[in-house]
Amino acid sequence: MVRNPVADRRRHVDISSSSRRPSIARRAFAVLGLSIALPAGIVLALGADVEPETLVLRLLVLLYTGVRLSSFIGASAYVPSGAVFWMFSYITLGIVPLVQELTGVRQYYAFGTDPTMAALIVLAGLLAFDAAYVAAQRWTRSPIASERQGSRQLARDDLVGVNSNLLVAAAMLSILAAGYYVLSAGGVPVFFSSRQDLGVATASALTDADSGESVRATVGALGTVFPLIMMLVMIALLQLGHVRYTATNVALLAVLIAVNIVVNNPISNPRYWVLAVALGVFFTMFRAKRVHDLGVLGGVFLALVVFPISDVTRYASGASASPSADFWSTIATKDFDQFVMISNILDYTRDEGFAHGSQILGVLFFWVPRSIWNTKPVDTGVMVGEWMGMRNTNLSSPLWAEGWVDFGFIGTAVLLATLGVVCAAVDRAYDRARAQGGVSGAVTVVGAAVFSGYLFIILRGPLLQASARLFVIVAVCCILAQLLPRRRQSRRAHTRS
Repeated sequence: MVRNPVADRRRHVDISSSSRRPSIARRAFAVLGLSIALPAGIVLALGADVEPETLVLRLLVLLYTGVRLSSFIGASAYVPSGAVFWMFSYITLGIVPLVQELTGVRQYYAFGTDPTMAALIVLAGLLAFDAAYVAAQRWTRSPIASERQGSRQLARDDLVGVNSNLLVAAAMLSILAAGYYVLSAGGVPVFFSSRQDLGVATASALTDADSGESVRATVGALGTVFPLIMMLVMIALLQLGHVRYTATNVALLAVLIAVNIVVNNPISNPRYWVLAVALGVFFTMFRAKRVHDLGVLGGVFLALVVFPISDVTRYASGASASPSADFWSTIATKDFDQFVMISNILDYTRDEGFAHGSQILGVLFFWVPRSIWNTKPVDTGVMVGEWMGMRNTNLSSPLWAEGWVDFGFIGTAVLLATLGVVCAAVDRAYDRARAQGGVSGAVTVVGAAVFSGYLFIILRGPLLQASARLFVIVAVCCILAQLLPRRRQSRRAHTRS
């Protein structure tokens, strides 16, 4: 009797997918801690001497994001991007605004005059994302959709191996891209100095009047993202047994790790990018669902306690830009300005009107140099910062504000709903690839992992600033998924012959 490898794989996938059950205990613990204990502790510690309407709105957003984040913890499926979205929203739009309201402390550029309306914008975006994510997940889990996707993936992956020559060539190309980036910045020592020094070096070498920031953004994206993805792909293929632990492969992986230590180190890179790299590595290397859940819970703690004080390498002097007196003031004033910027951008549109799509066009055509497109929009954060008269216009522009500045509530709802559909597709692909394995599955796991980590930057904004690396992530992973698998003769075909 001749065995059917495709049928065997399908049975294996069905068993592995159905064996995972939601962890009620982990969900209950998360709800208790995130939605009850922590909010109650904040209110008790800081008091509640604020207007009832304001307090209710802050607690509503916090409880909503806490419950939704808890629902992803202990879920049966792997849902990295959905968990990251709700973790970001819980921290920056739930915890931080509540602390700011109770302490009366905010960033010095908090000029917004209507925090109630800003809270409604946040809720509208959260509801739009949630509805779109749930609807997309239900469609991709429907019997028809699952059968179509599963049959195509199983039939394709059962007959493929790794194109080793192309794998080595892609790894070498990523090393060359990183090398060009390092040489353009002035050499390796610059990358272990400070973010300020690296920024000055790359600006002087890669920025000119004709191209603006396009060349700098592209070179920086290729020099950091490409070697990161190739390192993680090598790790994933080695873990799954598609690549052997030969001297050549181990040496190549060692070189990729060394290159990433240089170009993606936490000394000279923005902390949000370092966080994206860390999450990409985490979601690629760790396969146990309970480890993912613990990672999300640990991420909340690290974001609130460690992240605000981790900017000592931002300036050449080693000093933080604005040290705060205590723990709560640090949370209220450092880094997490997303709610403040939503409120500021709300006031901007009341004074200047909506952009009517020009900002999103700038994102879609980010690659066009300013020498060709003279009226190309600047980052939304920069635009609003100039309107406020700020000297430092490197401000965030959360996705909620990016949608609002173009079309108001409709823009926010559409943009967040689109992200919900994308995140649902990414999570479904990640979960399926984890169960099925395969060469293209390994690339899918890496792509979904890096995208999930990068979601912090996408959500923080400005979206135009995040476009170059996002494009490289998608392009490199799509190309690798198509070219790395190499068709080989199956055992069934060999038996028949």
